[in-house]
Amino acid sequence: MSEVVFALPSGRITCAVTAETLALGNLLGIAPAAEPPQPYAFIAKVTGRHWPTRPLVMRHIFMRLCASLLARPAHQGLPGPVWALGLAEAGALLAGGVANTLAQTQHRDDLYFQHTTTRPAADKPLLDLGAPGAAQYLHRPLSLFEEPFFHARTLVLADEHLTPEHPLCHLAERLGALPLDAERIILLSLTNWLDHAARQVVTQRVQDAWGRRTRRPPQLTWCSLLEGTVAYQPHPVSAPPAPPAPSPVTPRPAPLAADHLGRRGLQLPLAPPLNALRLVAGGPGPAGQELPAVALIGTGEYVLQPYLAALRLADKGYPVNFHCSSRTVLLPGGDIAAVQAMPDPYLSGQPHYLYNPPDPRVYQTVALYETPEAASQPHAGMTATTLRDDLGRWG
Repeated sequence: MSEVVFALPSGRITCAVTAETLALGNLLGIAPAAEPPQPYAFIAKVTGRHWPTRPLVMRHIFMRLCASLLARPAHQGLPGPVWALGLAEAGALLAGGVANTLAQTQHRDDLYFQHTTTRPAADKPLLDLGAPGAAQYLHRPLSLFEEPFFHARTLVLADEHLTPEHPLCHLAERLGALPLDAERIILLSLTNWLDHAARQVVTQRVQDAWGRRTRRPPQLTWCSLLEGTVAYQPHPVSAPPAPPAPSPVTPRPAPLAADHLGRRGLQLPLAPPLNALRLVAGGPGPAGQELPAVALIGTGEYVLQPYLAALRLADKGYPVNFHCSSRTVLLPGGDIAAVQAMPDPYLSGQPHYLYNPPDPRVYQTVALYETPEAASQPHAGMTATTLRDDLGRWG
């Protein structure tokens, strides 16, 4: 066992690592958090949410998690249909990236992806997972995906970092109220901070919740790149700095969010968007000319398709970083060097931020949105667009 200590103005975070396939310092960092339930947040350095990341690095991480999923004897090769469900925001890309990579590398057509969302819909959600002031819904899949959802043999639930009382553990319980046929549930994460006793508690809760409806509750297993425990020791601090002022927005009466990009299910694999190259001004020059450095920004919950666009640029030789805006409120400090206010992707009045933003003197920065309305908002130091082509199709 090894220990890593992070120091913040509010206190010390001690991580006791019991198992790892990637060193903790390469996998995550730390930042002060402005919102409860805890005064700090883990910052993944390999998924592009709060830390700019090369898409080839992200693909490598997804492939390592795929290998780990397939290697576990208890997973029995992941019998399908497999439904990967990510917890918005950060878990959306982890679930989608891993499941898409698995579908591509294993040449499977029985993998599906969905993410929870903060966006309401006209119909009643399957589950309302939110807390006061923090909406979170699981919507009913589109009709063509209902059969693989309700009859999925394997459920993969994903978020970046698991801790005791994590919402992903509660999601595993809540799914027991739905008429699902799952034989196994896998809680997938980059890091898992539940010790043996905490895992037993979660397992029992899930078994009890599903046991109210079925005589054969699904088997619950765990898969991560790092395991251990974490302890926080606070100490007196001065008042933390305030987050940046949000970009002004006029709230719309209806949420601007698409149903066909993951909130109601997608069949995998998805190919990298063919029109991704048009995002780069100038494009490839004469032979031997250096390609421009690009920072591609996913926005809010819209992350899987932008990641695939960044991956296509990387495969074409562009030096590209992938990054995401987020509604999570973090403060400068630790591994957060700077914070930039971003437009709300859904025009609902919710502040969004870009952490460790790219240097506009170095990177050609492009923010990708679900809707043209969101992309038309003013942006500082970057361009904004969608992945739609001239015929209105999604690339």
